Amino acid sequence: MAPLAVVGLAHQAAFGTAASSAGTIVRAQCSLARLARDATYIDPQGTHGSEYERDLRAEAGYRPAGRLRIYAASRATLALLLEHATHGQPTATQAAGDVLETGETGGVLSALALVGVRPGFNTSADFKLYATLADEAPSAGRARLSLYSDSARSALVAQGDAANGGTATLAEQNGSGLSGTVALGTVTATNASIIYSVVRVRPARASAIARYLTLFRDTGRELETLSDATVRALRFSTDGRSRLVVEAEIPGCVYAIGASALTVSVAAGEKECFARATITHNANSQSALMLAHRIEHDVVQHHANAAAPVALYKTGSRARIELDARFSTESRTIVNDGRAGTSRAVAISYSHGPKTLSFSYPACRAVSAELPELGEREYAKHRLELEARDDASQDPVSIYLDL
Repeated sequence: MAPLAVVGLAHQAAFGTAASSAGTIVRAQCSLARLARDATYIDPQGTHGSEYERDLRAEAGYRPAGRLRIYAASRATLALLLEHATHGQPTATQAAGDVLETGETGGVLSALALVGVRPGFNTSADFKLYATLADEAPSAGRARLSLYSDSARSALVAQGDAANGGTATLAEQNGSGLSGTVALGTVTATNASIIYSVVRVRPARASAIARYLTLFRDTGRELETLSDATVRALRFSTDGRSRLVVEAEIPGCVYAIGASALTVSVAAGEKECFARATITHNANSQSALMLAHRIEHDVVQHHANAAAPVALYKTGSRARIELDARFSTESRTIVNDGRAGTSRAVAISYSHGPKTLSFSYPACRAVSAELPELGEREYAKHRLELEARDDASQDPVSIYLDL
């Protein structure tokens, strides 16, 4: 893919506070990157006759938006897009599988559990947390664990203390949104060399938009910025070689143009591609030559006469998932029990080396639920429409990304 643009994405601290292009951002190569103000016009009152020129229209408002198409390469880009596509934040992560620890001596820390890990926002850009374990703090017989998002250990994101042998509650610091718990043994010395590496994030779907992002596009002449934005839809599709392509629809509230200011380059590791798509339906797994599905939310964008829309908001509680797969002759499993109106479990995964992006829909209303039986030299294209549940008893989708 010859990239047409490099874009930058960043978490916002709050609605109405655009991220800085000089701050912590992730970059992605795009085959499509479009930001637009999308103004809406009306004809001035009294100028509707054929004798009036039609270019006398007045601007009534605008709906800024962006569209991206990227190969799924950058783990940071994927983590950010998934978080905003679910409108929530990652759920608890466990040290046993989601966070790896290095630099801790004496085995005095265990059972670390973190809530609200947000790569690139309350961790470093490479998904690390830098820790300091202080002995006799804040008093004799106690120890304090401090977590920082930078290697200089200056940006404090969570902190807690407990007596030796107890469990420390890590409270968020400086509005980071990160909290958790950790078990302490008998601490006998201060250690400022501990590093926690986040190896898996788990976005959790929220019923309302809780997080906003800023999108940057540098044309080489000017920097376009779309802020107070969210993700309306993400479409995942593999090409003929099973490389994963992600298309994002990103509505926003404020579109601005400034001086060119973005570093338009990405690291070599950001150019790898996920591949090998599989679908599991009712416990029957099939490899797919081509596979596509879409997560979409009914985001409504305000249309206002003010300088910008007041806000974005989300109505309803259902996300529609459409699967469009092309299977090879190796796929001979038959699933022939689908009926409209029944609940089905569907899992989709994409992998590249040790990295895995997985979606699990544990309970869905299946409009069509049959996968094909294939003969020799046949290809089959299958469409499966699902409507995910979203109520107090059933989380409609489980997503995790192995970094």
